[in-house]
Amino acid sequence: MGLFQGEHSGWFIEGREPRVGPANIFFKGTGNAANVGMVRRFPTRKKNPELYEIRIRTYQDQWEDAVDPYIEWMEQGAGYVPLEKLSKAQAWVNDLQSQTYLNVGDHETLEALAGRVNPARAPAISDNTFRS
Repeated sequence: MGLFQGEHSGWFIEGREPRVGPANIFFKGTGNAANVGMVRRFPTRKKNPELYEIRIRTYQDQWEDAVDPYIEWMEQGAGYVPLEKLSKAQAWVNDLQSQTYLNVGDHETLEALAGRVNPARAPAISDNTFRS
């Protein structure tokens, strides 16, 4: 999803893919313009590959008017649970203060990160190489 905001109006673009991982929308601001790219991965071969739904909404004054339908779909349609409604066993994610993606073996960046973030307060480590 992406939100492009002007002084009193803007627009919001979203992709409705419940599985999230195989579908992405990428944005890159270039000053007076924005590049929008869409990716759809298929982990297994598909005879009839499906696309995911793309929605674009404009808004005046309140950006929340454009984003609220997406949040409602995430919770009602895709089944995501808002942070404030997580079970006690899942509530640890509320304590996360940062998120970092590193390449496997990138010890130099890891050392630099350790100088800025207390490693003892980093409760989650995940190998995201499956997305490459």
